[in-house]
Amino acid sequence: MKKSNVLWVASILLGASIVTSCQNQEIIDTNTIYQIKLVYNDGESYLYEAKGGSLINLDTFTLPEYDYKKVENFYLDEEYNKVYDYNQKVKANLTLYVKLVDNSYDIKTLKDNNNVGEKVVVSGVVGYKKKLLGSKTDSDPNGTRYNDQIDCFYLFDDTGSILIYDKYVTDNVKVGNKITLQATYTTYILGTEIEYANKAGYTGSRQLTNATIVSNDNLTTNKINQDLVKNVDLYDITVAPTNINITSNVYNVHAKIKKSQEPGYLNYYLYDPIGVGSTYVYTNNNGSDYAWLDEFDDDEYHNVVIAIYNAKCASNNSYYRIIPLEVNEVYKQTDLDIAKGAAVTISNSVNTEYFYSNNDVTLDNQVSFDSSSMYKDCKINITSSDTSIIDINSDNKIIIKSKEGSANVTFKASLNGVEASVSKVFNVISPSNIITTNINDIYNNSDSLANKEVSIKGVVVGYAWKSKAGNKGVYYINDGTNTILVSPNNESLSTELEIGQEVIYTGTYKVQDSGDRSLNDANLKYYTTTKKELNYTFKTVTVNDLYNNYSSELSKENISGQVFECSFIVGINDGSYSKTAKMIDLDNNEVFISVYSGSFSNVEFLEKYEGKKVKAKIGIRDEYYKSRFRVDVLNETIEVIE
Repeated sequence: MKKSNVLWVASILLGASIVTSCQNQEIIDTNTIYQIKLVYNDGESYLYEAKGGSLINLDTFTLPEYDYKKVENFYLDEEYNKVYDYNQKVKANLTLYVKLVDNSYDIKTLKDNNNVGEKVVVSGVVGYKKKLLGSKTDSDPNGTRYNDQIDCFYLFDDTGSILIYDKYVTDNVKVGNKITLQATYTTYILGTEIEYANKAGYTGSRQLTNATIVSNDNLTTNKINQDLVKNVDLYDITVAPTNINITSNVYNVHAKIKKSQEPGYLNYYLYDPIGVGSTYVYTNNNGSDYAWLDEFDDDEYHNVVIAIYNAKCASNNSYYRIIPLEVNEVYKQTDLDIAKGAAVTISNSVNTEYFYSNNDVTLDNQVSFDSSSMYKDCKINITSSDTSIIDINSDNKIIIKSKEGSANVTFKASLNGVEASVSKVFNVISPSNIITTNINDIYNNSDSLANKEVSIKGVVVGYAWKSKAGNKGVYYINDGTNTILVSPNNESLSTELEIGQEVIYTGTYKVQDSGDRSLNDANLKYYTTTKKELNYTFKTVTVNDLYNNYSSELSKENISGQVFECSFIVGINDGSYSKTAKMIDLDNNEVFISVYSGSFSNVEFLEKYEGKKVKAKIGIRDEYYKSRFRVDVLNETIEVIE
């Protein structure tokens, strides 16, 4: 038994209990220091001190640190039959017997208890090793490790599986070995993602690190409990909520593997046979560690064993990332796969939260597929558990009733007699229940509201760009007091808004060090289908105003998130690696402002205006390097003036 950093004597001075004399009450001398002797079941003993009248417990003393052992309790006898009464005040010298027990767990209990930082003992069978390019293998013991990367494996007992993240142990065990490990239980989250992980309820990647092998039977014939490798749809993994921790779990999925080599990076993707779910393979080496997947880069689906490695947490989304462990036999797409894909596609075409109005609203939800779709032969049927809240008409159109409440809506698809269904809870609530704050007040109280959740109600002024898939990106919303940049969460991005629609967004108000302001990870709580005239006059600025870091009229105020009218020449830079867009001053071709873009595809709508003089609404995206603004040119607000 290993001991470290032993404090042989610690003076423990707890607050003395003042005991007054009264009839039939024991008098305790609070000025006397008594000796507390702790005797461990390894034969070691330690002396401590405590004041008369004080209370002691397991946390009172600075106990020796025992690797993979923990103190079960203090006892009054060597046989550990009589537990010490911690409510008893110290009034004499005392000998206590300390019982140490192995800090051993089955895997399920360990993960459920979430005893982060504990040194524990775990036993099980080596199930799968992560395969790496150039790693040592049983068939190639002289292989060279790629970039000296730490690889890992998954340990199984009869209750669950857990990631063992330790280079030494991985190199010294084989699949099928039955082993006992001493290790530290950890839950890892990338430092830059902690804030978003907390918001998403993600508790980190569960793993054992700093491990040592206690025993190894060196057999390769032990089998893992295959009941723990559950068959699931890849789609269900891609939409699994990260507030339910499934890291270290191992699953079998049906998937098509595709390699994507792009300039500067390499990815491998898994595609679900239902035609909806897909995810990329998590890599530590820009995809190079998964060269072994190349032989499966074809049009076949396979049975693929995957592990849930960790979760990616960002401001607008969080999702689980996977690593493939094994690719097995070919899997043939079934009618059930196609039926489920159809049901999922229909259910994903609509939101699940609505605000009622005075009139019923019939949604234009898609209920059939064109002739090129893999779902074209599927029959769709939608039902509701409460038609007074959510009704379904004869054409399978969803009707939002003018009544507050919830209903369970089931989307059923059938193909050749095979049925699959997806159910979602729809909520209809009153927008009057949401307390909103006007945008000017948010800006004026940035210090107190930063990183807080706020709600705004306003009108869509415009959107900034479109993604490669053609989806609208971020919106600028005006409430009559000011305008703010809104970055919707992924769910809300599925609802595309038009200029003039009234909306309510709830999100996190972010203020960067540079002063840049926006409403992030915003949830679209309410929107009207009709458009509203906006009673607001947007200030006019020139490119030169912005280039010189505010005009005198703007008085050097923080204008991040605001929208202005601006006339300019559209410029396109065709660089060696990428294209960019810029606004050029009408009077001075040397003066320009960069148009913000993640990639040129976001702003390629400007390309048709290259060299032309235009007038448009522009949103102040950020202050680039704290010296020059970058702007969003709001799509569909552009007017050619020359």
